[in-house]
Amino acid sequence: HFEITPYRKEAAYSDYRHPDQIFPCSTIQEDSQRRDFTINALYFDNKNKIYDFYGGIQDLKEKQLKTIKTAEISFQEDPLRMLRALRFQAVYHFNLSPEIQEAITKNKFLFDKISFYRKKQELEKIFYAHGISILYQWNLEKYFHLPKEYQEVEDITLFWAQLDYEYYPFSKKEKKRFKDIQKTHTLK
Repeated sequence: HFEITPYRKEAAYSDYRHPDQIFPCSTIQEDSQRRDFTINALYFDNKNKIYDFYGGIQDLKEKQLKTIKTAEISFQEDPLRMLRALRFQAVYHFNLSPEIQEAITKNKFLFDKISFYRKKQELEKIFYAHGISILYQWNLEKYFHLPKEYQEVEDITLFWAQLDYEYYPFSKKEKKRFKDIQKTHTLK
């Protein structure tokens, strides 16, 4: 999967998700400074030359997740980055750097700043990787409306039926289906 985008720099984040301003820039090194993780700041040109300013290739090889900026600043700018870090841990079995671990622990309250639409997207990716237990290991149940005791299931519908799904962007029909499941299945 490749993304093509103009080089840009970003101003401060005041809404916990989007930069207040975006400015064009002229080099990939400038552009790379706005990325979240070292593994997401790899570039290559039309001659297949790879540009790696932060050791992302080595981090990929070692399955180590590190931020480009300090983790705390990165997560305070956009708390979704914390959830993405946990997804990388669940899906790809990455180790989180001590700095990331400390920043997540210190800034858990910022999970409340992430939209339920984005939480839903990331939770489903974590679910399909059989990684929901990671959220429990981090004591994040309340931020995602997870039950105190989670029952491992293979079906995404049974997963959502266990949660307080009213917060998430589901249709009335989907919510009715979850309610019906709760009545007919033995879910904790």
